[in-house]
Amino acid sequence: MAELLLCGQICFLNIRTGEFDYHPSEMDFFPDEDNPWQEVIDKIENNWDDYIRIEPMNSNQSYAVMETFADQLEADGFRKKLLTALNRPKPF
Repeated sequence: MAELLLCGQICFLNIRTGEFDYHPSEMDFFPDEDNPWQEVIDKIENNWDDYIRIEPMNSNQSYAVMETFADQLEADGFRKKLLTALNRPKPF
């Protein structure tokens, strides 16, 4: 799921089964009558109460997660390297 989120997919976790489905966050490039994700979309919409929607993080959220991770590292040298990299312009 993490890889899919990094690639811009929206994931949906089925809270009853533990399985997940996904589809691209941008659907504008698919014609309405020929959307390859329509079956997944219909499945989720018809069982909406069974799903939790998980969206990709924006860059500010991603930065905060990485900064929190770096702050929690016990290896002081590695922590300093990560924090230095995060504080450079355009850390991504």
